[in-house]
Amino acid sequence: MSRLSAALFVSAIALAACNNASKYDQQQTQVAITPKGSIVGRISDNNTAAPIEGAKITAITAGAPISTTSSADGFYELKDVTVSSSTFVLFEKDGYLRSISSASVPSSAGNAPLTAGYNTLNIRMAKGDGEIQGVLRLPNNLPAAGVTLYVDQRQNSFDAVVTAVTDMNGAFSLKGLASSPTGINHTIFVPWFDENADGQADYSPTSGSAQLYSASNIARVFITYSSITQRVVSSNIFDGELAAADDIKLTFSSAVRPSGYNGAVTRQFVLTNNTRNVEVAVEQTWASATSASVKPVSALREGDIYTLAVQVQGINGASFSTSLQFQVRAATVAGPTTPVANVTVWNDFTFADRTKFNYSDNAFFVNFDQLAGFSTYAIYAKDTASNPAYVLLSTPTLSSNAGRASVRVTLPYTFNNGVPLSAGNKISFAVVPVDGYGNVGSLTLATAAVVADNVAPATQAGNVSNAGPTDIDAINDEASAKQILLRVRYSEAMDPSVTPVFKSTAAATIAQSFVWLQGDDEGILSITVPAGVDLSGTFVIRGGKDAAGNVLSGADFTGFLGGRKELVINGGFEDATGACSLTGWQPGITGTMATAAAVAGAGIDSTGRCAALIGAPIGSAPATGVAKLTQEIVLPTLAMTPWHFETSIYSRPQYFAPTVAASVVQLCRITDTSDTLILGLASFNSTSNSDYTYYSNNFTPAMQGQTVRVVCSVDNSVAMAAAVNGALYVDNVSLALVKNTVLNQ
Repeated sequence: MSRLSAALFVSAIALAACNNASKYDQQQTQVAITPKGSIVGRISDNNTAAPIEGAKITAITAGAPISTTSSADGFYELKDVTVSSSTFVLFEKDGYLRSISSASVPSSAGNAPLTAGYNTLNIRMAKGDGEIQGVLRLPNNLPAAGVTLYVDQRQNSFDAVVTAVTDMNGAFSLKGLASSPTGINHTIFVPWFDENADGQADYSPTSGSAQLYSASNIARVFITYSSITQRVVSSNIFDGELAAADDIKLTFSSAVRPSGYNGAVTRQFVLTNNTRNVEVAVEQTWASATSASVKPVSALREGDIYTLAVQVQGINGASFSTSLQFQVRAATVAGPTTPVANVTVWNDFTFADRTKFNYSDNAFFVNFDQLAGFSTYAIYAKDTASNPAYVLLSTPTLSSNAGRASVRVTLPYTFNNGVPLSAGNKISFAVVPVDGYGNVGSLTLATAAVVADNVAPATQAGNVSNAGPTDIDAINDEASAKQILLRVRYSEAMDPSVTPVFKSTAAATIAQSFVWLQGDDEGILSITVPAGVDLSGTFVIRGGKDAAGNVLSGADFTGFLGGRKELVINGGFEDATGACSLTGWQPGITGTMATAAAVAGAGIDSTGRCAALIGAPIGSAPATGVAKLTQEIVLPTLAMTPWHFETSIYSRPQYFAPTVAASVVQLCRITDTSDTLILGLASFNSTSNSDYTYYSNNFTPAMQGQTVRVVCSVDNSVAMAAAVNGALYVDNVSLALVKNTVLNQ
């Protein structure tokens, strides 16, 4: 019989027809014990409903997989499945798509010993003879060629992904799909599309859907892309100024129609002199589909402010408009040539150390020495990821033109998509003076201050959690290895080439692996606990670097791996071969009582077929005296680890006939080696005849290292009554050591 995996338990059950049981009465709590059960069902053809014989069914459990095959009528049974946890089940048969599903065996409740619970999981398997034919087109109705589409059938419980590539006409055929008489809906996933092969997405990801019926097995669908929004990615007026003789240069994110807007011939660029409120005629030329040059027909006026209105349409049909403002530099007056000295950058009070910068910082204080005679400055920034040219951030005018200045600036979203210092990005800040005529000092004379992420990645609340299907049990007293899965989360994207390492105070050699999940800010740590190894104890998860190369240090993930170790030998009264056995137990008798025995019988216990029988059951020869069953156990010494002992037992008392004036005491208890009571859980009146389960946690630290006895007995010697029938069936006796798992210390 199998050992209970949840709690450790010893219980004491006492039966008395009189009121003399009060000396054993103590507080008790009744709890249900979780048995193992079965998943049963029938496998049939998705189209014909005919049974499928010889299908392989596999349950993926925390231990070894459990497998069986279906019978001629399609029925199957998966035995010994742990209850109250969702179990993945795979169904395989040649000529059919592999199916996936899950089921949970319910906990049995009520009297014990119990019959194991079960759950029904019926499956219809499909042959994968369906096909979706279709055409993928652009918004302008032109075909989208060379695009890989896919259907993920796992959303319909079929473990198969089907792909297809569109031909020169945009046509595709997705084969190997499931169908049914009532129809199965399939979603077709389509990735983004780069029409002009410039490495930029011109059309957004999209999807389509189709129903496949077994009557025809073919469905047809038409899918149309949506355009991605256009934008200006660089220009020589981004810094807010332009030389009088220069043309305006613009680069767009994707290919632009050389003329026209929404199908009509329109002006794509309109230049206005804001200072004089007049429009300036321009000529436009396209060096490429993404690069335009705008040349003013008449000379621009030095010092005047202009606005360039842009209105274009991409070849993908996406419309775009914006306005860019700039001032014309004076051609006859040179800008300031004195460089600004001692430029430094601080964080925006995000850390006590102002020179620390985290990956998400986007506000900074730029500090510099002011120049005599200048009160206005231009502050610029560029980065290594998305802005190779300097971008104007601020033109502050200071109240004083002497001493040290400190100006707060905020980076726009264009700096690394709003996460400026992530993924190893570096930002350069530069400051130049602006004279009274508005002439800006040359950036070639500026000394840049460069900042990068220099803060080690931080842990978060809930940074380590159990990712496995069952509770963590690091004490492996089974015959095969078991696996512990921990989900580890960081505060930012990490370098996936650097693997965190699990270290434990437990003296054991283990296998471990770490897999980064999408986004690289969390991963799954897999720890293999070998058979017979106790891995419980304090642990750390150490190591790792963020994308900027900062080592995770001083912020280890720490915790305590616990588990459960059964101390009772053969608490189920069944040996390794399945035979009923009293191995580990010592029987004893007085008077005419029969010696305790391990017996089999329907309904004896909850998870196996054997139990211990103590006393004289109804139907046997009446007896007097005492029959008992004893096992001695040494309680482990645990020092300061978080631990407790748990006890429980299944029992079924049988009482004497109520017409006999006699008293029978039936109980299970824990005593010391002198039979002095340590723990008595309950007593029962002889008018009852039910099954009970009791739980206790009454052990104290002082009991560590002591030898205790688990004793179950039937006694009618107290009243020296005439021979009567009185017996006790016991099963699943447990006294277990439990160490508590604590994550995120």
